[in-house]
Amino acid sequence: MNLGFNLRTHTTLFACLFMFTSLSGQKDMRKADKQFELKSYELSIENYKIQLEKDADCIHCTYQIAESYRLLNQNLDAAIWYRKLEGVAELPQSYYMNYGKVMKKMGQYNKAEELFASYASVDPITSNYLILSCGYAKDLLREEPKYDISLYPVSSSAADYGPAVFNDKIMFSSFRNDFIRANNKVNESVINTQGAQLFVAPLGNEARKNQVSHLRNDLEEDYQIVSICYSNSYSQCAITKSQVQHASLAYNEEDSEMGIYMASVDASGNFYNIIPFPHNEVGYSTAFATLNAAGNIMYFSSNRPGGMGGYDIYASFFKNGMWTYPDNLGATINTPGNEITPSFDGDNLFFASDYHFGLGGYDMFKSKVEDGEWINPENLGNGVNSPEDDLFGIQHPSTKDYYISSNRLGGKGNHDIYIVTDISTPDDNLISAIDEEVAPSAVSLPTIKDNGPALNNAATVAEKAVTTTIDTKTAVAEEDLSKYSDDNPPPAVVLSEVQPRNTKIKETTIAKPTSTNTTVKTTANTAKFGSAGVSMAMAKKVSVGEKITTGKPMYFIQLAAFFKSEANVVDFSNLSEYGNLYKIKESNATKVKLGYYYDEYEAKRILSLVRNKGYKDAFISLTAIDTRNMELVVTSGDNFTYERGTTTTPVTSYKVRLASYSDASWFELGTVDDLGTIEQWTKGDWTIFVLSGYSNWENAETARIKAANRGYVDATVVMDNNGVLEAIKSN
Repeated sequence: MNLGFNLRTHTTLFACLFMFTSLSGQKDMRKADKQFELKSYELSIENYKIQLEKDADCIHCTYQIAESYRLLNQNLDAAIWYRKLEGVAELPQSYYMNYGKVMKKMGQYNKAEELFASYASVDPITSNYLILSCGYAKDLLREEPKYDISLYPVSSSAADYGPAVFNDKIMFSSFRNDFIRANNKVNESVINTQGAQLFVAPLGNEARKNQVSHLRNDLEEDYQIVSICYSNSYSQCAITKSQVQHASLAYNEEDSEMGIYMASVDASGNFYNIIPFPHNEVGYSTAFATLNAAGNIMYFSSNRPGGMGGYDIYASFFKNGMWTYPDNLGATINTPGNEITPSFDGDNLFFASDYHFGLGGYDMFKSKVEDGEWINPENLGNGVNSPEDDLFGIQHPSTKDYYISSNRLGGKGNHDIYIVTDISTPDDNLISAIDEEVAPSAVSLPTIKDNGPALNNAATVAEKAVTTTIDTKTAVAEEDLSKYSDDNPPPAVVLSEVQPRNTKIKETTIAKPTSTNTTVKTTANTAKFGSAGVSMAMAKKVSVGEKITTGKPMYFIQLAAFFKSEANVVDFSNLSEYGNLYKIKESNATKVKLGYYYDEYEAKRILSLVRNKGYKDAFISLTAIDTRNMELVVTSGDNFTYERGTTTTPVTSYKVRLASYSDASWFELGTVDDLGTIEQWTKGDWTIFVLSGYSNWENAETARIKAANRGYVDATVVMDNNGVLEAIKSN
């Protein structure tokens, strides 16, 4: 009897414990779901993780954590949690689209295309559109930047956004906590935390933190201002207010509590006589108002019913003392996605969209009215835009500089304000561009012309007599280029025999490498080949030990930009332990960048180390590699930095110049990488491959003979004199 009683008792206790655990888990789940619904994403993440400790297979919990991170714009964390669900059979319909959007915002366009393709089973039209948008983004990222961008110096580690011009000042919203008020509020709720405040600071890159101040006094500030816009007369303004705000965000697509208010403005830019816009709608957001010069036309965004989808841009006109019912700007401007944060300069309407083709999240666009219709929006391009969110763009009426808010990689934290300057018209007095001499794909080094002081003063070294034996398989053949095609391209134009420096090459011939392991890519265009010589003047080293090709997006850390002086890389040589140091020419500026890095996590880790060394203004940029405009100055781990052509610290070494290509992908590293260290140099559109690592001429000559026997029959020993390749004159 006692045994039966104990068994029943234990069974009952186990059932009660199981029921209690199940009810407790359901309670945690309901709590997390409610927090997610209330947009308290940080708290929902905590409770979903608690539930996962009890049920490691909770797909709903994992997906909601990923969604929470996505809505917090913490893309790396979102990607980690989305990835946990790869291969799971039953997933929410939005999984592939939202995961793909995160990958696109991280610049992982190929992965995004795969995910968007999987979304075709849910919505094939949207799937195809999103795939096409990735192709557009890759093409756009390869374009030469039209703008120079710099971090507005007063940006903080909190979210700074919504810049507005007021005379010679910038007004902006911020969650920063480094300016404490006398009556600083204590948070009354963990969900409705203290919101943003309005700050005022000087225009331009010379602004400093000690020049920042609150726009409103302690009693006036209500911590609800999302953005502000002034009329050109500065007599009135339109503000956007929200009772629920997100400390890490400038905007959340799920918001539905925002409203617009009109107000009068005093001489300091502060406002009073606040009146609600009559067309605010309960349950929907009416936000991001911008006024025309006269203050009688308002453009704004709203997710009200009847639009094209998501947030659309509307216009309202002030007539007979009243604001007219809002007009949707139509399908040319608005899309099934979100169009937000408009600004109007009297001619162009600037706005942000996450659906028009762009680089990633929100991109900045502009449009204007022609013949009574809005024209197709123009993406402002690489530089203004990034794979992350770029919004709240305004243009200063006199300087024409843009001020935008962006959470792009490398800022000070969350959203930051950036200054964007049009550099489409270069200044001839600034740093000169690289030599653009037109040339064929492979040349003889001794055809160097006297077009640079470093070459004019180059030393002439007598070459020792060495008997060279060439495999008969690599004998020079006089062949017509017309026999080659895209399926059978010539690998390189053979270098001619060594001649005095000023002797011109009259003809070149073709030979194929004999190695059976050589695989030549089939993307050649025979029109790229010619017969004239290429000068090595101003050739630049771009890589050591690897081959890099133009067009591939990589993460760099930008350290400085020089406009009217030459970039002094020596000042940054102590950072070489974190990566290579490059000088990169972009329009009329030379930028010093550290890199490159393949993934966002690594770039962020290195940026933290760089800033800890005192380089506080460094930031991350995702840039398509362009070997024509970059120069490797310090290799990672090197203790020595050379500046091209200087003689202060002479470093001379022997190298073997192999061949030049109009397409670097045609060169195969495996053909000669056992003979020395491969270096890649560039001159205009031509890529020169060089073998290095020889302490004397004899070793270099031995490597040259071996390279010639493998098909590089015009391989030539050269000297690297402080980054300048010099010819060796034969006896």
